[in-house]
Amino acid sequence: MKKKVLLAVVAIVGATSFASAQKTTSILEVNVTEARTTDAITRIHARPLICDVKMKTYQSGADWCRESDFNLIDKSTNRFTDFWFLTSSDVNAFINSDGKTTMDDLTRQLRSYGMFRSQQYHKCDVIVAPIFNWRSASKDEKQQKGADYVVTISGYAADFVNFKNASDEDLNLIIKNDNIGSRGYGSNGLIPIMSNAKPTEFTIKGTTE
Repeated sequence: MKKKVLLAVVAIVGATSFASAQKTTSILEVNVTEARTTDAITRIHARPLICDVKMKTYQSGADWCRESDFNLIDKSTNRFTDFWFLTSSDVNAFINSDGKTTMDDLTRQLRSYGMFRSQQYHKCDVIVAPIFNWRSASKDEKQQKGADYVVTISGYAADFVNFKNASDEDLNLIIKNDNIGSRGYGSNGLIPIMSNAKPTEFTIKGTTE
């Protein structure tokens, strides 16, 4: 009787183990597919807009030619030299509060400031061949101007005039001088100016009068 009971217990345990093994067994079915995709690119083509650069001529009485103690003009060459006086507080405004502003960073900020002031003063679109300098103010400048630093901008004031779309002749000149052909632009005289594939392209043709 005891043997029969023992055999029955062993049979039950064996059947349970087999059933448990059946429950934990799983089959992973995999189906992997790869395909080549092509992104849709929107592109607008147009002939580039070009213009001439006309130098300003300084004449007596012109409203954009007010000579002063901070503005010198060589009328034989039309080159101007502007002096912009700044206090320590003015310069500190260009320095980041975290103290991580380098001398190169400060120089770039002061150059941009000086160029803006000179373009505003001379009412011009661009300054040709600019020369930039910034330095500590002299003793006289500190006393007379209350300045701690001086930003100097020298160059030729000029305006953009005669805007037009580039002709075939202009395009040939642009492609030759700027090596546009090597950058993959077409030979049909069309350059992308709005695209999610290439940056905006503008070209300015300069002339001196």
